[in-house]
Amino acid sequence: MFRHRLWQGIEFILGVLLLTLPWIANFARGIHSRNFSVAMGVLVLIVCVLTDFRNVRSRMNATMRSMSEERLAGKRVAVVGLDRALADQAKDALSAAGAEVVFDDASRADLAVVTCDMSDAIGSALPQLVVGRLETLLSAGTQGDHRDFMAAPPLRNDELILRAARLLESRRRQAPPAAPVVLTVDDDATTTAIVRAVVTRNGMTCHTASNGKEALELARMLRPSVIVLDVNMPFVGGFEVLSTLRNDPTTAATPVIMLTSVQQEADVVRGFALGADDYVVKPFNPMELLARIQRLVRPS
Repeated sequence: MFRHRLWQGIEFILGVLLLTLPWIANFARGIHSRNFSVAMGVLVLIVCVLTDFRNVRSRMNATMRSMSEERLAGKRVAVVGLDRALADQAKDALSAAGAEVVFDDASRADLAVVTCDMSDAIGSALPQLVVGRLETLLSAGTQGDHRDFMAAPPLRNDELILRAARLLESRRRQAPPAAPVVLTVDDDATTTAIVRAVVTRNGMTCHTASNGKEALELARMLRPSVIVLDVNMPFVGGFEVLSTLRNDPTTAATPVIMLTSVQQEADVVRGFALGADDYVVKPFNPMELLARIQRLVRPS
């Protein structure tokens, strides 16, 4: 806005000078008339060049906006973690560019517009435009082949569209094969560390949850290839989580391996009855667990 008004002011001043040239010429007729004519000619040329430069710049901006909208048209963009006002503004801007916008569901999305605290949960395979206060972005670190950042509020619509389109173009040029995603759910940190080590060393991405509520949220957001689920957890137990997963259309088909120290036959039967795909008893052999994961895993 300031630059626009500045250009208007400059054009107004130059316009006034051009309109008053005849009077200025009469006043200075007897003084270096030839040099004065040259100076006036240069002034007219400067006005023309500045006006044309502004028009060229305007056309370039319009062309860049059009190219960005072409890249976004028909793409699915997930807006995750932003407060309501920013999320609504982002949705309006992206929708106007032709993108399909969803809130808090990054599954099958082409791009995610996220906050810093949600970035790691989504994973590095999906291009991310990380939005937040500049000091938070700089301290969190937002570097990556398919990651960019922009400071907000305020959220600048043109910058949002441009950066989102560039991320999609980057992904199109160097789209790596998606690694299978494993979600392991256990309130025991040692168990989750072992599962994570086994999974990541064998080319898969691992996300962890320490309770049933967090597991259900991540399962809906990430659509993992397989879930390794502990039975005994606080608040929401493994069987309740499994039942909820099977009754949710978005997660009903996700393979689940029950992982627990409970060895009673009734619990094994109950797990399979609720829809578990496999069952491993603690203490487990990491290579056995890996084999069972690989048997069920499907690329996400």
